[in-house]
Amino acid sequence: MSESNPAEPKVVAPYRPPSTAGEWALPLRSDPPWLSLGLVASTAVSLGGFAALFRWLDPRVHVALSLLPGFTAATFLGSAVSFWGRRKGGSLELYAKNRVLRVKGRRGGEDIPWLDARDGSTFGALVLEDPKSSARVFVFTQGQEPTLVIDRSGAKLSEVWQNRVIRVDFSNLAVSSESAGAVELAVGASSAPMLETLEESVGDALLVRQPLPSGEVLLLTDTSLAVGDRRIVFGKEVSARRIAIATPAGEVLGLSITHDMTSVLFACVDPTAHGATADVDAPDAYLHPALFAALSAKLSAVDTPIKR
Repeated sequence: MSESNPAEPKVVAPYRPPSTAGEWALPLRSDPPWLSLGLVASTAVSLGGFAALFRWLDPRVHVALSLLPGFTAATFLGSAVSFWGRRKGGSLELYAKNRVLRVKGRRGGEDIPWLDARDGSTFGALVLEDPKSSARVFVFTQGQEPTLVIDRSGAKLSEVWQNRVIRVDFSNLAVSSESAGAVELAVGASSAPMLETLEESVGDALLVRQPLPSGEVLLLTDTSLAVGDRRIVFGKEVSARRIAIATPAGEVLGLSITHDMTSVLFACVDPTAHGATADVDAPDAYLHPALFAALSAKLSAVDTPIKR
């Protein structure tokens, strides 16, 4: 299936409607302006505290010996200060307006296009939700790599967004604001403005639209999956298995999806592998862990048992 397939919205004439939505700047977990000074202060406090302690010991210990515990304490104290300082946001914001998402620096400089749905361009949008908590990950696919917005606010989802929810155990998904292409809303920030900005367009969007290095495009809807000319319609006869793929660099976690004579094979960029080694051809694509987890959960993939 190519991109002209009816499953993907076809652009008749580009349009740019006037802005009717509000303009929001959602704070992101990022370094606050005072963090560098805070780290210097925490280091000075740790070194000074242990130097004083060693100076007052009886018998006295040379102050130079206080450097090792001082720097050790500074490492832990600095980590705590960084974690606390980043929680409510700092230097970055998620700018949302008129079907556009951008990551911007509060003092200029940083300006990264995140998603632009104004001109009818097809894109993918899905929601990963942990059933054990209120945490969500919004996964947008439009360019070469997916972009993720991590949200722990528990903001209410409208019906159009609820239809895009895939439940995933986040304990097996290593995604954070430190991951490539991912940001996390600061504590107290809600994803509601972002969802409102995109709601008019997301109803016609795919779940996933991911260009692949092969030149093909991965298209995922609620009822089918396609890679280039290969299309798999979901149903009872579709088989989805998690396997370990043997590569020259070692084993990687793979997802094999088959239906009749059609099959696709994906590998996760996470090198963690389990299950039985499979002597198979190269995968069709290496997927971001969030997309890999979404496909596995949607298709209820089973683990291939290890053969002894």
